Amino acid sequence: AYLTVSRIGVDPACRGRGLAKRLISSCADVYAASNIVAGTQSDNLAARTLYQSLGMVLVKKERTFHK
Repeated sequence: AYLTVSRIGVDPACRGRGLAKRLISSCADVYAASNIVAGTQSDNLAARTLYQSLGMVLVKKERTFHK
């Protein structure tokens, strides 16, 4: 099963407590997800660090343009 993380955010006052990591891990457990798919901007170091801490690896780069 796949878990797709479309968007996740933590209030700045609550960051650094592992909340996002626990949320993603819990969702993966509940849905028995063996693969997690997530996207973020290449310069979003916090998100990239979070995903890497969960064992995720970069598999594809895409360019997305927003209006």
